[in-house]
Amino acid sequence: MSKRTKTFISVGGIFAILAIAVFFFISAAGPKSQPATTAPPPKPVEFVNPTIDTIQSWDEYSGRFEASQRVDVRARVGGFIDRVHFRDGQIVKKGQVLYTIDQRPFQIEVDRAKADLLQARTALLQSENNFSRVENLKESGAVSLEEYDQREQAVSVARAQVQSMETRVRAAELELSWTQVKAPITGRISRDLVNAGNIVSGGNSNATVLTSIVATSPLYFYFSVPEDDYLRYARQAPGSGHSGSVPVRVELADENGFSHTGSVDFVNNEVNRSTGAMQFRATFKNDDGLLEPGLYGRAQFLSRPDYPATMIPDKAIGTNQTVKFVYTIGADSTVQVTPIEPGRLYKGSERIVTSGLAPDARVITSNLGAIAPGMKVAPRSTASSSTSPAPAAALK
Repeated sequence: MSKRTKTFISVGGIFAILAIAVFFFISAAGPKSQPATTAPPPKPVEFVNPTIDTIQSWDEYSGRFEASQRVDVRARVGGFIDRVHFRDGQIVKKGQVLYTIDQRPFQIEVDRAKADLLQARTALLQSENNFSRVENLKESGAVSLEEYDQREQAVSVARAQVQSMETRVRAAELELSWTQVKAPITGRISRDLVNAGNIVSGGNSNATVLTSIVATSPLYFYFSVPEDDYLRYARQAPGSGHSGSVPVRVELADENGFSHTGSVDFVNNEVNRSTGAMQFRATFKNDDGLLEPGLYGRAQFLSRPDYPATMIPDKAIGTNQTVKFVYTIGADSTVQVTPIEPGRLYKGSERIVTSGLAPDARVITSNLGAIAPGMKVAPRSTASSSTSPAPAAALK
């Protein structure tokens, strides 16, 4: 085969290869059939309608218990402590003897005063006898007027002396009675601050403090209410805080529930200028002796009696910075964002809504993380709580 023939065959093979490549390129670049696309199915969600229930509104504050009475026990006379009649920390009754001060000096004073009284009464009797002898002689002139007046005045002086001695006896007996230091109130006594054998002073402001007693029933609970809350209470029920009719419930530090009930019996007469709060006081019975002065507690104050409240499940509420909202279902089954004003939690899972929610709103409670505004959903109704759906006329 000639050289020219070989060259021709090579060029022809190259052209054939190029033709095949162009064919496949055109086939690849040609129009392709697109698969048919279908819209995703609506996201299934559950919803509830707002419910309404008649409830009471309780506001919470913190405070501490204080004794309704507290007394520092002091001696009214000085002397040596002869005996202590109580155990530290026991409950004592009003009038119970707590201490006995050495009575001997005071008994001697009583005996001396009684002796002086007897002497004064004897002197009075003698003066009256002397006066009776001259009383009938005045008209006959057998006794001078000067003698008559002297004996009459002697009787008056003797009577005054008797009265003075009687007062002295009573004072001495009173001081003798003070040697028995008695409990001025019923309550729990503190520890013995002065043991037997010690000398104490008494009868003045610097008298020795022997111990203290606090009344344990009833107890007072003091708490402070902010100025705006106080004004709200005052407008709702003028004077009710002073009447002792407003209920208060207290929960102690280790408790889970407000089981201790009392009522407000005192509201201070001015707002504290430093804190801007009004001081309230509630009275609590303490028959079981559990409560003690100084205990911390959280109080619930009945701020609003029975009223209809709109509620939804708390889990349905979302937050966008400072705005609270819920997802609701529109008429076309699309998700909408509805801002609301939530109130306090009720029964652990329901949230009171004060405004922003229509009576017939359908509030989404499930798949909240998988939906967005404008998305189509497949709604399914569920019951939110044991309350009944809110009638349109009752919601505001």
